[in-house]
Amino acid sequence: MQEFKVNEKLTVECKMQYNKKGFKHVATLKLNGYEVLTTRTQYYNRTWESYQYESILRQLADRIEYKKILTKNELSLFRRFIKNPQRVEDDLKPLKSISALATLGGLMSNNKKDSNKHKLNILKMSLGDTFIIPDDWEDLPEDEKGKRLDKVIKQLGK
Repeated sequence: MQEFKVNEKLTVECKMQYNKKGFKHVATLKLNGYEVLTTRTQYYNRTWESYQYESILRQLADRIEYKKILTKNELSLFRRFIKNPQRVEDDLKPLKSISALATLGGLMSNNKKDSNKHKLNILKMSLGDTFIIPDDWEDLPEDEKGKRLDKVIKQLGK
């Protein structure tokens, strides 16, 4: 669970819940500590977001606007908050660290096979169940494995 404090009155609580169909993100808007609005989104696979909870926060903002829960100034503040580059950058710091660690692991190897093995192990340990490798991974040539791992590492480092 992650809690974001927008200002003294507004707080948003975001969490991920696993279920039989995949997982869902749940965002709850709290005004002066009281739950005012909750939004849920079901995902069947991974999300493609710039930062964690991006989609659910945008959905929450749209519902806030539709239901007229906040004043225009508060809604504007909320929308600026969810786009705040510094907050987004803070969310991405762990991924950048994983990228650096995986790159370093690959450099400490003597050959391509060991390099790929180190990179893959670091990504698996760091990202857990969110990192999914293809079923035919073991059948791929080492050069192709290296290219794919390098693309993942590059994306994490952005």
